[in-house]
Amino acid sequence: MNKYFLLAISALYCLSGCMTNPCGSSKDGFIENYDDLVETIKEADLSYSDQKWKEYDATFKKYVEECYEEHEDDMTIGEKRDFWVKAVRYYYKRYGAGLTNELFNDENPTSKKIRDNIQKLWDDPEKALRDMFKDIGGGEVEQLLNDLKSDINKWSKKLENLFKKRR
Repeated sequence: MNKYFLLAISALYCLSGCMTNPCGSSKDGFIENYDDLVETIKEADLSYSDQKWKEYDATFKKYVEECYEEHEDDMTIGEKRDFWVKAVRYYYKRYGAGLTNELFNDENPTSKKIRDNIQKLWDDPEKALRDMFKDIGGGEVEQLLNDLKSDINKWSKKLENLFKKRR
């Protein structure tokens, strides 16, 4: 009887561990969990100050800053790009017109990770972001694109200055 009891406890422990790991036990599980979060956010009608954002933001941050690295080597280029496009969609839903301000916030490690990966995975990151913003849609797209161009110019100048200092 003790043997079956220990087996049942072990099985429950394994199941609970799998269910509480947002990174998933596989690449496919991770992508599915991430897609579920982005879809939930897309359908949610939350104000910027809604308290529910704290939970969503914590989960999103974990996906971007921890889980992605855990599964990155197993992901195709298409899956990686899709991941970062969805990250920008999350930011749009979360920050609205303030998307570019948050995306180019140098104090935010999640934003930096998004920018770095977009730069890494696309030959023309500015065009990629512009296309993402157009795909997101909405009446604010033109303003977002103008903000993006201005922010990218600032970002480029910061990078240029950084490289000049290192020489």
